[in-house]
Amino acid sequence: MSKTMDNNMIINPRPQYQSVIEKWLNMPSTEANATLKSILQRGIWCCNNKANESCNGILISGINPSFDKEHHEEPADCSFWETVDANGSDYWQTKKNMVIGLGLPVAYIDLFPLRMTKQDGFMNDKNVPLELKAELLRITQNSIEEICPKLIINPNMGSRVYWGLIDKYSWMGYDMEPVKNIIDKGDLYRIKGIKSKEDVLQHGFQSKLPESNTFFLQYKYHGNGVLTQEQYLNSNDIKLLWDYINNL
Repeated sequence: MSKTMDNNMIINPRPQYQSVIEKWLNMPSTEANATLKSILQRGIWCCNNKANESCNGILISGINPSFDKEHHEEPADCSFWETVDANGSDYWQTKKNMVIGLGLPVAYIDLFPLRMTKQDGFMNDKNVPLELKAELLRITQNSIEEICPKLIINPNMGSRVYWGLIDKYSWMGYDMEPVKNIIDKGDLYRIKGIKSKEDVLQHGFQSKLPESNTFFLQYKYHGNGVLTQEQYLNSNDIKLLWDYINNL
């Protein structure tokens, strides 16, 4: 985080996202892009990350916000701690359980702001074209760098591709070095920089994360029966991990 950053500043890339979405909505309508336009017309949701409460701490990452068919209106942006679970979901509570009581800065970011409930539908390039994903993810990456976390927690195996953990596809292209994980939940990495590959989103991009000695924890989704309750990350796990990485 820049030393001159206003501590009360809200890090929220909504204006940049909306500019991209308006451009796509204004493209000539075709049968092929009818599904996409219906998705874009739902609006978006972003997390309000206040600088003095969110930077240089823990960043929890999701892939995209869900869409509630019973409530079509665009939800208001709010902070991570202001989020509320609905329709029987425990999505937000499982995330808060990872960091509650630690007294550390916590931020949350979805890699994409588009409201879709089914992840496989979102990742289908026929629904959301690669070009649009790339435009949105560039904006997200800039926000991640602005938050400049010490630890990133990504409890979603499908979204690891966008971080650069799948060699075949670079996307944000973070170059990660495996590190021993003392909590035995997920895989731990140290971010070394950006890969020098042609397909990274931002050529010549200089990441601040290596200088901040940022670590990345990749784990499985908390919900839908993927893990047992005992396998979920909790604040005791993250406290152990936080103390560990701050001594590496």
